Amino acid sequence: MTNSETGATPFATPQSLTEWRQRFGYSQRQAAAAIGCSRGSWAGYEHGEQPIPKYISLAIAALSARGRLMTFDEIETGAVAAIRSADHFTASIFLGRGHYRIEKCPTVLAAMQAAREIESDPAAFTRRALIYAIASDGHATLLTAALIEKLLSVKSKG
Repeated sequence: MTNSETGATPFATPQSLTEWRQRFGYSQRQAAAAIGCSRGSWAGYEHGEQPIPKYISLAIAALSARGRLMTFDEIETGAVAAIRSADHFTASIFLGRGHYRIEKCPTVLAAMQAAREIESDPAAFTRRALIYAIASDGHATLLTAALIEKLLSVKSKG
């Protein structure tokens, strides 16, 4: 399935990924870390060696706001609000050729466990599962591993 078949997204061409990365002064490694993929995958997307998954394009669009990169505080605040109001969570992994394996979970912790399990799926095209908070209206918010780890490390007072 080509990017044009999956629907128009703002960062669906290798050139647009490169331009976005350079506009914000990212190395390929930094861009990959910000989006949640490996540096090798990012390089493959930029060089046109791998199709750009729609979730990569959408993640870049979510990080970009009116020509500026959102701060981590803005992203974290939005993600925490999404976690609090989520109807459910999903862990998903790309299997290739437009196919995904998606596990629906009631909590973010259950989604983390499901992500660990599906990352070992031999049919997986990538080895990194993505976790989303899904609102009751269907809106999905990508939760990065770094954010989840940070939230888990916060000790409750009292």
